[in-house]
Amino acid sequence: MCPVPRRLPVLLAIASIVALALAGGAQAALSVTPTRTFGMSSLYGLAPDGTIWTTPAGSSSTASFSHYDDEGNNLGDGFAVGRPSYFPLGIGFYANRVYATVSGDPFSQRLISYQAAGGDPGHDLVADDEATSRRIGGNQAMLRVFPDGSGALALGQEDKVGTFNAADLTKAHPFYPQGFHGAGINKNFVAEPPFALESCNLGLGGVPTFGEPEACGRERGHAGVNAADGVDYPEDVALGLGGLYIAEGNEISHYNTVAGPGAQLDLRFGVGPGSAAGQLSGPQSIVRQPGTGNLYVSEAGNRRISVFDAGGHYIASFGYGVLTGTDQMEVCGLEIGTCQAGVSYLADSRSFFSRLDFAPNGDLYAYMPLLGQIQVFAVGGGPAGGGGSTASGGGSGAAPSAPATPAKEEDKVRIKAKPLQVVKGKKTKLTAIVNPPATCRQRLVLFQLKDERSWQNLGKALKPDKGCTASKLVKVSAKSVFRAVLIAGSNHATLGYSPNLTVKLK
Repeated sequence: MCPVPRRLPVLLAIASIVALALAGGAQAALSVTPTRTFGMSSLYGLAPDGTIWTTPAGSSSTASFSHYDDEGNNLGDGFAVGRPSYFPLGIGFYANRVYATVSGDPFSQRLISYQAAGGDPGHDLVADDEATSRRIGGNQAMLRVFPDGSGALALGQEDKVGTFNAADLTKAHPFYPQGFHGAGINKNFVAEPPFALESCNLGLGGVPTFGEPEACGRERGHAGVNAADGVDYPEDVALGLGGLYIAEGNEISHYNTVAGPGAQLDLRFGVGPGSAAGQLSGPQSIVRQPGTGNLYVSEAGNRRISVFDAGGHYIASFGYGVLTGTDQMEVCGLEIGTCQAGVSYLADSRSFFSRLDFAPNGDLYAYMPLLGQIQVFAVGGGPAGGGGSTASGGGSGAAPSAPATPAKEEDKVRIKAKPLQVVKGKKTKLTAIVNPPATCRQRLVLFQLKDERSWQNLGKALKPDKGCTASKLVKVSAKSVFRAVLIAGSNHATLGYSPNLTVKLK
């Protein structure tokens, strides 16, 4: 089965600091500053450590996965496993396992997981059972796996959403506990309307929670006039306020999943379609900012990113031409100026964003599919190191009391190797990249090789050159894991480590 085309995503790239005026009384600034871009595959997911796992889009007989750092350097420890009819639609990572939603499987669509590292040549495949496959259904599934191991599925044309616990794998009935939410999802699709919101919560062993029917979650959901509290073609899901924020149709909904035995619709905002301040048109992705609880939404129809607080109150929007129509970065919103849709992506490919993410250090990632790149922004209002979305309610989303200043760029070292695969006994070139440029020459870089118990130093620490890089040739006699250590030049204090880099033998 081939997936149906998804709605067009929204892209964005920002050329300067954007001050977002918050709704309400006195203005307070929410700064958004572009820091860098890097190339990336269209199907990717952030790991809790900020690295990125990808899998190629399209049909294949091989399930292959690659691992990158947060500047797009291949870390070399990816893998591939033979799998018939592999057609991935989403990917996530948690606890040394990659997760993927797959279309074209014998059961139509499945949620599968592979162990990323370990001695098993098959990487310990775990696949959902047939009942879960039926509940997922269709061929649209945006997948989110959050840092605490909770997962969420936006089930597109099925008009329902799902959740699962990646921290609690059970081989006999994997991916339990799990839940599904939508209007009429345990009834026949042609039954008489109206349909009410229903939930299906399954525990370990696949036994439904007391009182829930076995058929719950196996039917398509309903939306619109036949189901006022249903979900309409969900595109993405974020966790917060004791439930799920859902990007759907032309609005954002919030299902409370803790107040009772099933989900309850308790919030709906951004109702469109429209381009006025606070309206949405084709929301594609939604992420929750750590600390503040603010919600960032990319819009396909309006070619912009809109920001709301945790309660759904509109803050502002930004994008190319959203205020005057001029092809430049602008901000619009209450007390700023009338909002409009951004410039056409045909005129400026930067105006389209799709997937949004918050990195562990609080940076906002926005994928630009027309360029095959991720644009990274330092976003004011969220504390550095705040992590990704969580299931807790978090902050209130209130405006900061004073204008936020752009976050100071942190000391960071990354490592790459060329080549990543070598003939036994040959050499590879390790290169460390040090940031920020203003202070990189005041640092030292020490390359290390992992042994059975610890790390061994590869010579003396090196001073980065004018390009903020330091390099070293090393002989490779076996599969090897390297890292770079960032050291302060003044007192030789350790400032940080790069992600581990794996070099394999041909």
